[in-house]
Amino acid sequence: MVMFIVVIAALVVLNGFFVFIIRTLAARVGKFAQNNMLRQSSVFDELVMRKEDVYKNLEERIEEAQARLDAIGAEQPAVQVGSGSSRYYAVATADYKDPDFPVDYREIREHFVYDKRAKLESILETLPAEREGAEIQAARRILGSVDAEDAFQLATLSGHEQFDILKDAFDEDEQRLLYSYARGREVFEGFDFISWVRRFVFECGADVVVRTAGADDDFNAVDGRVSTEYDAALCEGMYIMANGKMYDYSIRNKEING
Repeated sequence: MVMFIVVIAALVVLNGFFVFIIRTLAARVGKFAQNNMLRQSSVFDELVMRKEDVYKNLEERIEEAQARLDAIGAEQPAVQVGSGSSRYYAVATADYKDPDFPVDYREIREHFVYDKRAKLESILETLPAEREGAEIQAARRILGSVDAEDAFQLATLSGHEQFDILKDAFDEDEQRLLYSYARGREVFEGFDFISWVRRFVFECGADVVVRTAGADDDFNAVDGRVSTEYDAALCEGMYIMANGKMYDYSIRNKEING
């Protein structure tokens, strides 16, 4: 009986001790949470004040910029032209980066004059009269038969597999080009081979490309080998790419615009 009373008393004491510990922890946690909330609130208030300073600074800069624009507008008043009920206003345009540009461009338009067709015909006369040989024709067949999707699928294979597939698909003339590319290379790459064939056609083919500043120019009627392309980077004239060479009779925009 005495032992039972001792056990009960011990449990009561432990229970009281646990209650004391829990209350103490709860008080500390509550105080910590309160302090943390106050600290976060202080940081938030500081951020708000900084944002307000930034917005105020931006508003001042906008007001200054608007004042400068108003001043510029006041310095360049619109000028009325003509009379009657209809009114037209001439507004001063912005200055050129190069003040001599209008004079230089007028001189170019007056003196940079030549017959584009005659220039093209004189260049065509210097090109080989014979049509494309077997190698160029084979290269064109390769470019026509191997498209981008085929090249992508080849790239997933090893170099030996790519080479064997193309060799089996090519005729004798096409195989000569394949062997010419592969000779001396440790690794065969289908994508690079197609690029190599494309450069070969550009450098040795009979095609003639005319890049011109005139959007309406068309020189295909001069020779069936000629294709015409508009080049927005040109200000005047044209340049011709033929037989791996470029014949430049042009003035580019950047050359007079800076």
